[in-house]
Amino acid sequence: MSARTLVSVVVPVYNGAAFLRDALTSIGTQKYAPIEVIIVDDGSTDESHLIADSFLAHHNGRLLRQGNLGPAAARNAAIAVARGELITFLDADDEMVADRVAFQVEHLHQHPMLDVVIGSEEIRLDSGIETPPWLQAQETRPAYPIMTMMARAPVFERVGLFDTSFSVAEDTDWLLRARATGVQYEFVDRILLRRRIHGANLMYRSDDRRQALFRALQRLRRAGPD
Repeated sequence: MSARTLVSVVVPVYNGAAFLRDALTSIGTQKYAPIEVIIVDDGSTDESHLIADSFLAHHNGRLLRQGNLGPAAARNAAIAVARGELITFLDADDEMVADRVAFQVEHLHQHPMLDVVIGSEEIRLDSGIETPPWLQAQETRPAYPIMTMMARAPVFERVGLFDTSFSVAEDTDWLLRARATGVQYEFVDRILLRRRIHGANLMYRSDDRRQALFRALQRLRRAGPD
């Protein structure tokens, strides 16, 4: 893998116009090139596609549009057309830290036996939003959201794509399947993502499932890959 490895950044969006511009700016200002940005408009009825078009007029990538099939289907559509040797993800209401892509590319370069690297997040609660129970539960330890992962593209051929029957936690399901197939992954203690909690997040509205899945993820992190 060379310093010029193409990275595909996948951004699913559904009615995310209020946040999408900030998310895309965080990709456009990454301290790494080359990057292609694949934005998947999952049936939005707001101006998300216009914001995407404006960004892509000045950055390498493409916009895909589909009916409202959910985030798993949106990510799968992007993976199917991604040209990068490495694939990473960003939700439309979150932001990458400036060196996220550079750090993960270098980490995979230095550890050729790794297939996936996953980092931690900084959570930002919007004004007036009540702290969800799952956030209170993790206050004493960092969260390692699987959507901070960067993966070598062939991994998706080995593991398969995201399961579209999941409305949330399709990423946790994917990593559990990846582990079962022998994929080598690593959690690193480095903040790669700024997550915005604004009250309309899918995870915010799925507290019970989110809390259970958080516990499962923490057990998975402690266990590490086989």
